[in-house]
Amino acid sequence: MKKIIIFYIFLLIDSSAQDLQRTVEELMKTNPIILERAKNYESTQKDIDIAFAGYYPKIDLSLGGGFEQTKKNTILRGEESFDFAVYQNSLKYTQNIFEGFNTYHKVQGQEYRTIGAAYSYVEKVNTTTLDMANTYLALMKNQELIQTAQRNIDINTEILRKVKRLYEAGLTTLSEVHKIESSLALALSNYVVQENTLLDASYNLGRVLGRRLNPTEMSRPVILTQLPKTREDATEMALNYNPSLLASEYNVKLAQATKEERTSPFYPKLDIEIAELSNKNLSAIEGTDDRFRAMAYLSYNLFNGFADSAALQKSKFTLYQEHEKKNTIKRQVVESLNLAWNAYEKLQEQLVHLQTYKEYSKKTLNLYSKEFDLGRRSLLDLLAAQNDYINSDVQILSTEYSILYAKYRVMDSMGILVSSILGKNASKIYESVSLKTQDLRK
Repeated sequence: MKKIIIFYIFLLIDSSAQDLQRTVEELMKTNPIILERAKNYESTQKDIDIAFAGYYPKIDLSLGGGFEQTKKNTILRGEESFDFAVYQNSLKYTQNIFEGFNTYHKVQGQEYRTIGAAYSYVEKVNTTTLDMANTYLALMKNQELIQTAQRNIDINTEILRKVKRLYEAGLTTLSEVHKIESSLALALSNYVVQENTLLDASYNLGRVLGRRLNPTEMSRPVILTQLPKTREDATEMALNYNPSLLASEYNVKLAQATKEERTSPFYPKLDIEIAELSNKNLSAIEGTDDRFRAMAYLSYNLFNGFADSAALQKSKFTLYQEHEKKNTIKRQVVESLNLAWNAYEKLQEQLVHLQTYKEYSKKTLNLYSKEFDLGRRSLLDLLAAQNDYINSDVQILSTEYSILYAKYRVMDSMGILVSSILGKNASKIYESVSLKTQDLRK
């Protein structure tokens, strides 16, 4: 089978990335969709053996024994009846010599179909791994966001404590107390909403993995890797190594082989047959009848109701159809890569501004807190500064996780997502469907 070169991008991953790696390794062993594709490959692989059988001879043994009664009525002898115990045995050897290259193209087609099934398996592995990474990141993001929500509660609680102290000292109004109490109630409500979102993320991960994980025992994967320097380089890799495109390429080759196979009825067929026949008391002839026969048979269909021509034309249209399917997939791969690449670039730019936003929000909150204690800032000013700071945290967290996912999407389009996460362990996946891998670290 064709050797596929998988580019293992050299990753510097801390121990947290190993959590995702172990999760993906478990996914490979338990996900029913991936296992179904693996079994489909094994089933398809047997079709090669079935097609290859056309190169081998056929040997047929027939043994028959029983009773035969024959009645004859002739002018000379009148009516006669014969009752014999008979047997009729034969051993026949048949070897096809030529069948219009039918077997050759059939075997070739099944080989292409099997390689296509192998890449279809790799495609599903990559797609499911991307889904796994997405749900894994979503769970981790919401686990960190719930911690942010808790910090918001803590800040509101601390402000409420200060406001109550000022109120008891006669330095503020009851409306100020109620304002911060309402702000604290909203923070508690947001925490409950975030808890629900976290549960949803946990169940979504369980849908892909088959079991739920405890987010407190998970860590955020940190991937330090170098993607291709330009979008064009990434696109070139995607067009060469995306498993969906590779599977489509072999579907085109299968259609081509099928078209060639449909030309075989337009050629003559040549078979050699060697037979040994052994009969006794057959057809009212008493005695044994042993025969040996070696024959060459040439057959040539001259007319078949245009069925062969129609089948050939159909196979040509199927070939055109597979070409267009490949073109469609090519467009989808390029589009997916471009969208992921755009998101990765713009999210990085956005993160820079958000970090500046957080830095100034923190400084403003600290200053407003001191000025509030001195009576120089109102409670509304302090709450606004607090909301800015919490909002900057939330947006930075969301953007950082979006960058990770965008990077995974780029690697998925390039066909190296699983290799990037599992490293050398990914070779087992490709070898399980007879695809060889070559480690080219950069």
